[in-house]
Amino acid sequence: MKFRLIINIKVFAFFLILPSIAAANPIAPHWAIIDSTAPARQGFKAVYNTERNSIVLFGGSDSTGLMPEDTWEWNSFGWQQIDTTGPPGRAGFGMCYDRALDLVILFGGWNLDNGYLDDTWIWNGSYWINLNIPGPAARSDFSMAYDEGNQSILLFGGGDEQTLYGDTWQWNETGWSQLDITGPPARIFSSMVNMPNYQVSLIFGGQAGYNGEVFGDAWIWVGSVWLELEGNNPSSRVGQMMAFDPSWGESVVLFGGQDALSPDVYYNDTWEFNDWGWSLTGISQPSARSLGETVYDDSLQQVILIGGENNSQIFQEMWAYPSFDVSCQYIPGDVNASNSFTGLDVTYSVRFFKGGAQPLYSCECPSGSGNTWFVTGDVNGSCSFSGLDVTYMVRYFKGGAAPMPCQDCLPGRR
Repeated sequence: MKFRLIINIKVFAFFLILPSIAAANPIAPHWAIIDSTAPARQGFKAVYNTERNSIVLFGGSDSTGLMPEDTWEWNSFGWQQIDTTGPPGRAGFGMCYDRALDLVILFGGWNLDNGYLDDTWIWNGSYWINLNIPGPAARSDFSMAYDEGNQSILLFGGGDEQTLYGDTWQWNETGWSQLDITGPPARIFSSMVNMPNYQVSLIFGGQAGYNGEVFGDAWIWVGSVWLELEGNNPSSRVGQMMAFDPSWGESVVLFGGQDALSPDVYYNDTWEFNDWGWSLTGISQPSARSLGETVYDDSLQQVILIGGENNSQIFQEMWAYPSFDVSCQYIPGDVNASNSFTGLDVTYSVRFFKGGAQPLYSCECPSGSGNTWFVTGDVNGSCSFSGLDVTYMVRYFKGGAAPMPCQDCLPGRR
């Protein structure tokens, strides 16, 4: 499979790098609620702006069916409504953050006043600009993602009341262009996410029209061609939320969705997808929902789930994944607190045992024991930090066994 070949080349290149070990997380991850004040709506879009370290949210519909045209931003200070005039309110649209241009791109959708839309807008962090350019036909409920490899926006599918689209478009600073290629069957309500570490984009799910077949297939975009993937996919659904997490297993995280042919059936399962395919995590939170949003927050190094709805309510919660219930958060061997384990930590450890500065991190281990010690220095699993650990470090950098943390206080990231 071409996807697996891409992964294998990438992994081979990784092992050519000088040895350095990142934090291991043997403790099972879960979703944790971090906020409950998000704008109450469904069918909105949200993206993460890496330059501003913030989440930008626009559009959707509220519990009364109205479609606000407000713009919101979330960061460490919470949610703030931006005082700006922008696109007309809408649902079923697409919105992406273009890393190369540092712009948010919005296209299409529909609203009660104008029907199906074909306008393209950009958000520069301060105000919206209508580009007034030609592009795809007016439509809603398509999928759209930033293709980091080509530094362009990729759009697939969508529809209106008469037409179901299976076309593929690209947008960059020169405008929209349709690609003359064959791809997945035409559909609405699919989800697409870019996997920049693998230089592919992934599409999953959707429906063949508003009353048609519900899909459970997965496709990847590899630069200029679509390839269908076979495997143990999640069940067929629409309204699922997907985001790529480069820091936790380099995986796509999928949550929830809905069975479009059984409107009362909502899902609350969490799946991960990487070069080995799909795997079900077994996590049973948050509650079942669809039509929320997930984004990867670079500053938190977590996937953030925002809002969503089921047949009884619209949610305002924000959840973070992966989260860990641990008391010690560290990298084994990182005695100088540089967020990595390198040869400098060996030097630091030698100096410590000769009377130099202490390691820069300690924690109580096991939790509640009253025993606080330098857990980062324990690389041989002895639950203590001694000269034997320094010997173990030296052997590791000469090709020996990898560091082993104390089993009574396994390291966690959060």
